Amino acid sequence: MIEGYAKGMLKTTYQKTKRPDRVIKPTETLLELKELAEAGGYSFAISRTEETYANVRLDNKPFRVDLDNDLAGMAEQVGILTIEPITQDVTPSAMELILEHDIDPSLITGTGNDGRILKKDVENYLK
Repeated sequence: MIEGYAKGMLKTTYQKTKRPDRVIKPTETLLELKELAEAGGYSFAISRTEETYANVRLDNKPFRVDLDNDLAGMAEQVGILTIEPITQDVTPSAMELILEHDIDPSLITGTGNDGRILKKDVENYLK
């Protein structure tokens, strides 16, 4: 999974099927990818899904999407989104709030050691 911040993205992950011999229906995350593409003006079609990958077409260009990625990783893989790595040091509890509220961490001033972003910093930013 790619670590990073992506504007407007929800942190969702693909859950593997317990029957690897079966073709499975598109996952919720794959359908969210379709919605994201169409919102950006792209045509998007899901042609096949397997346990760990899907064949999709974005503006009639074929892609094999790795379903072990989260939604942001899938979107980056097909070129809909560029993920910017987080350069600040962020505590895990602060990161949960940042992802939950879709905040760009570069907008938050950290008050921890060496400017580390703490949960209280995110809470103060949200006020």
